[in-house]
Order: sequence, then structure tokens, then C-alpha cells
Amino acid sequence: MNKILMKKKQNQWKKLLISIVLLCVAVILSVILYPVWIIYTLWMIIDRIIFPRTNNAVEKSVWYLANTIKSIALWIDQIGNVIGRDLFNKILITRWWYKFGRVQETISSVLWHNQITWTLTSTGERLANLLDKIEKDHCKKAIIYFD
Repeated sequence: MNKILMKKKQNQWKKLLISIVLLCVAVILSVILYPVWIIYTLWMIIDRIIFPRTNNAVEKSVWYLANTIKSIALWIDQIGNVIGRDLFNKILITRWWYKFGRVQETISSVLWHNQITWTLTSTGERLANLLDKIEKDHCKKAIIYFD
């Protein structure tokens, strides 16, 4: 029985080490590749605007740029929800009914879940109100349901 527990602990430490190594690789690749991707994408959009190949090339390029920016903002929001979960759970909600930290969920979605159950702190309410002023019903529109 003791050997089984020791093996389990070793596996947990191994998983932690692998996770740390993968995180380091991801951060290093991000620092190197993100600027390249951003510059390339902007270059392609500028090229389409300066040298339109079709009648609606400019409109398509602006639409593509807007969607790219929105996708990046969504990704940053999802990452922020996971990375900031401990702090957000402490300062933005009064009780842990619907917690921050679910992968692929946005901060705004969690704020909405807690808005409708009156479990936001005053800081959480201010943040939700700010987001809803920037975009009408922002938190409600961001809602994601998890089973």
C-alpha cells in the first residue's frame, strides 16, 4: 500500500514538472512568434487595402482586422480568467457560487453569472458596470454555460 502512495506522489511531481516545462516552452515561443504573427497579419491587411484585388477588398480587410482583434481580446480575457482566478474569487465575488477559473470562459461571463445571483462585491459590480457601459449588456452577451 505504501508503494502505491509513493508512486502516486511521484506521478504528481512528474506532472507538475512537465506542466512547468510546457509553460516555459509556450512562453518562449509566444515571445518569439507573436510579434511575427502580428506583423505578418497587419502586413497582409495593409497590402489588401493598398492593392485591392476585388471591389470589396477594403471592406473585407477591415472586417478581418476587426475579427482578429476581437479574437485576441477574447483569448486574453479567457487567459485572464484562469490566471487571475484566485484573486478574482477573493475580490470580485461575495461567495463562491459561480467561481472564476474555468478554461475557455471569459471574466465577463463569470461576472454575469454572479450579477444575476447578487454575489458580486462592490468591486465586481463596478467592473461589470464599466464593461456594460463600454458595450451595452456586455457581460450578458459574454455568457457561457457549462454543464
